[in-house]
Formats: sequence, structure tokens, C-alpha cells
Amino acid sequence: MADEISTVIRQTSYLIAADGSAGKIRLNRRGEVVTADMAQQWVFDGRVYVASNAARETAEAIGTATTWSDTDPALLLDVPSGATAIPLEIIMSQGGTVAGGAITVHITLSDKIRYSSGGVAITRQNMRFDEPRSSQCPFYSGSTDIVAAANADDITLFATMLDQDVATDPNLNEAILWTIKRFIAPVLVGPASLVIYALAATTQPSFFYSIKWAEFDSTEVI
Repeated sequence: MADEISTVIRQTSYLIAADGSAGKIRLNRRGEVVTADMAQQWVFDGRVYVASNAARETAEAIGTATTWSDTDPALLLDVPSGATAIPLEIIMSQGGTVAGGAITVHITLSDKIRYSSGGVAITRQNMRFDEPRSSQCPFYSGSTDIVAAANADDITLFATMLDQDVATDPNLNEAILWTIKRFIAPVLVGPASLVIYALAATTQPSFFYSIKWAEFDSTEVI
């Protein structure tokens, strides 16, 4: 008789087992395999972090005001050697002062640490609120200008242009929503970085933002 895969029906209750113990594949009552969404499972595992506005009620003026500057990003996530980060969700919604012209948003990747000085260091929150792990990856907001090291590579993850608007019309949604649910995510094996730029012709754009990523020791993924 061929070996059978060990399964267990669990639809209204969970089999609670210690980490590292043997288990069974979970089925529902129809015999279908139950699997968790990968990103949500990383949240359960305590591997996902979020960085957002220093003051949640205040949109941050984080964009470069007039011209593109490779060394003056709006938001910056550095991934040090030994760590690996996978972007999961980037949300940027306009607020505060209306930007002075159409807004260019450019989400880029680098294979080096980019932070040099300046900026505001943002506290990263583990998305599992008992916080079983601490983030290894520093995150900076450009509400005070970030000085970033020059980049050697031109790698774009996502780019778009937005009309300058702070949603006085509720039908307008001039915002950024990049998500692993829709796009292929990079695996940023440190040293690496996620660097976001936002610029307008005169008055710099202001945003409410929420940036989420999964984080691992590099030995766990390579």
C-alpha cells in the first residue's frame, strides 16, 4: 500500500502545536487543503514591519520641491548586510498642502546602503503587536531632507504621475498603492535599499504613508 499523506480536518478549531513539532496538513470538511496567504503568514510569524508618519494625523512634506535629485529622496529603507527585506505594500496618499504642480513618484531599488545623513528616523512597528522580533532595517522620512549616497544602478520598481489634489472631491483617488498582491516583489538581500522619490514643480508634495515589508536573516532565504 502506498504511503498516505497525513492530514487532519480542522474547520472550526485549530491544532495548537509547539514550534518544531510534527504536524499534519490541514483540510476543511470538503477535503480541500487549507493554506494561508504567504504575506499574512509572515505577519503571524512576526516577520512584517510597518513604517508610517511620525505623527499619524499630519501629512509629511517629504518630496523634492522642484527638480529631480538622486541624493534627496522622500522615503528610504536601508537593508544592511546579513538581512533580507521583501516589500509588501507601499501606500502614499496626498494630504496637507497641495503640491505645486503634477507629482512624479518614483519607487526605486539599489544594491547598496543609500543613507548618508539627515532625514528623520522612523520607528518601525512589528505588525504582530507582541513584537517577537525587532527590525534590522532602518527607515527614514524626508520631512527633514535626507542626504543619500549617489546610486550606481537605475532600477525602477514602480513609477507614476499624480494630479496635485488632497481629495476635496471624494471620487478622486490621487494616491499610490503598490502591493505584492498585484506586482512581483524584489528580494532585497543586503546590502540593498528601497528608495522613494516624489517631486513637483514648486511646492513639494505632502503624504500620509504606510510602507510594509517582510524581513529575514539572509541565511534563511539564500
